[in-house]
Amino acid sequence: MASGDTVAETRSAAYSDRKGMRQAAMRICDLKQKEVINICDCKRLGFVCDIEFDCATGRITAIVVPGIGKICGLFGRDTEFIIPFCKICQIGPDIILVDIREEEVLNQCRGS
Repeated sequence: MASGDTVAETRSAAYSDRKGMRQAAMRICDLKQKEVINICDCKRLGFVCDIEFDCATGRITAIVVPGIGKICGLFGRDTEFIIPFCKICQIGPDIILVDIREEEVLNQCRGS
């Protein structure tokens, strides 16, 4: 860690070298601090609340973003956006850009 670097900067600068390609490493807690924006309509969908992954491969298959609250944004949520990982266009320092049609990824929450 260079002098003046914060722990967060050091973590986000971590790389794994696989077959000559440098890939940025990211923790789930870092992913959850990023806001998701749909590039189709420039709408802010919210922040990542969970992920889905394939246990066999260990790969992330989707990110989960909570939908709109039940009553004026309060008292829990009825829906959530389950966005396939292939629909992510870019992951930046603060935001995640996705290319989706909302009606295709909007799902009823379990137990509702």
